[in-house]
Amino acid sequence: MPTTRTPALAADDELLAMLRRVRRRWRLRLLLQGVAIVVGATLVALLAGSFAMERLRFSEGAVLGARVVVWLALVGAAARWVLLPLARRVSDARVALYVEEHEPSLDAALVSALEAREAGGGETMTRALSQQALARAKAVEFGARVELPRLRARKSDRSHVV
Repeated sequence: MPTTRTPALAADDELLAMLRRVRRRWRLRLLLQGVAIVVGATLVALLAGSFAMERLRFSEGAVLGARVVVWLALVGAAARWVLLPLARRVSDARVALYVEEHEPSLDAALVSALEAREAGGGETMTRALSQQALARAKAVEFGARVELPRLRARKSDRSHVV
């Protein structure tokens, strides 16, 4: 027996799928930032280790100490800047709020639709709020532009460096 989906469920599913895509991009940005920080911290530790080894004339203890410091820096930075941020669970409401903070034109449409869905309000109201949220989200490319200003700012900052 085929199941029929009501328009409210279809709009809810589409809204949740959009939030999952935004969450994935958010986590990807966190991963890329974390990897950049880990690489930077490891390079700093390598430079400090090589300086210390040279000052201590490459003694066995200096080499061993430099290795330990570099590995600790790598593992510590990876844990702090990659693993911890990615291990956090982010609710749909938080993702919706994140999108609305970066796209003021949504004017709390996403959060309202999620609250109506969770409150178990009437199907008509839930459907109307979900459809309105989807229409507004479509106008802002379903949240795809959220990180765009940051990326453009960083790109323009690099273009001035010669």
